[in-house]
Amino acid sequence: MDEASIKKMRDRAKSDLTSIVNSFSEHLRKSVLLSRMERLDNVFKDFDHYDAMLPEEQWEIEEFEERYFAIKGKYQGAIDALNNSSIVKSSFKTSENCIINELTPRETE
Repeated sequence: MDEASIKKMRDRAKSDLTSIVNSFSEHLRKSVLLSRMERLDNVFKDFDHYDAMLPEEQWEIEEFEERYFAIKGKYQGAIDALNNSSIVKSSFKTSENCIINELTPRETE
């Protein structure tokens, strides 16, 4: 593969990263967040692969890594927040059921 083709593929990965960054929202469903995290990892692998094929003076990995880790942290934070809210909701529901069970008169035999 010639240098121009390699740069084109690397630029495509940069464009994909920008798309993932711009489409971030904390209000996405967990499945969408997880899917985008997987896509994000694949984009990073692609970029790293093509960037390594170029001469060292043309490497752009440091800038890419900064953007990658920043957005990955946002996605992971949103997933963690959803996980924590699920735990809180589950704990609340369990507590609510315990209270209801204690307040409900039991039939005696």
